[in-house]
Amino acid sequence: MKAIHLFVAVITLATLSSCEQGRNNDESASDSEIDQLENELKNIDPKAKGGNTCLLGYAEKYDELLTKDMVADATSSNVNEMTLGYQKVHKSNKYHDVTYSWKGSLTKTVGGMTFPMDDYVKLTGIEAISLFTFQASYRAVSEEETRKINEDMNEALDRNTDNSVVDQAIKKLDEIGISKAEQQKMVKDLTESAQKITKGFAKVNNLGQAATWNAKTNTLYVFENGAMFELVVELSDSGRNLEVAKTIATQILNKCK
Repeated sequence: MKAIHLFVAVITLATLSSCEQGRNNDESASDSEIDQLENELKNIDPKAKGGNTCLLGYAEKYDELLTKDMVADATSSNVNEMTLGYQKVHKSNKYHDVTYSWKGSLTKTVGGMTFPMDDYVKLTGIEAISLFTFQASYRAVSEEETRKINEDMNEALDRNTDNSVVDQAIKKLDEIGISKAEQQKMVKDLTESAQKITKGFAKVNNLGQAATWNAKTNTLYVFENGAMFELVVELSDSGRNLEVAKTIATQILNKCK
């Protein structure tokens, strides 16, 4: 079952990537879009990336950029009750993360059953990125874009695509014996979930050179000088999630002034 979901995810993500290539590719940005970004942030080249070498240097040491004391101060929690988790499985340090967790009153419901869940703060996603790509990627998807994504997904499942990644994933589903109808339903469900997540994006002012908060995933995305990072904050007092994320993000940015 895990393999099936993996292949469905590959199809969905590869198709979303290919249909969004135009808006995520720095070189394809229209002159008007680039002019708009330049007007918003004056002397910043919206196509430049990698300038923040200080922040990028912490991609090998997330736990030094975000410490227990920083999290304890921002959340008013007891540092001695926190557990440190550092995940470095993926080859790309963009996908590494450091997480500080502690017991709170959070719960999670899965399949009708409710389980206790620790409060936590996680830092991840450090990478070189241009302002244009950041602005294009971390925002809500429009209705027109949703329609185009659905069209491309249907073409992919009809084998009418030149995307080799999608072709291989569909071939594997065929070999496993998953029918086209089942493939369509699984991909539709996964795509709709991804689209719902984008609806939670909202711009955050006065933080870095650009920042966005996703209220559905409780994730703060921050851009500064050609680099970005992500902060996930899940607290028992959920009304403080964004406030705490902004406080910690400001401390992180101050380390790389």
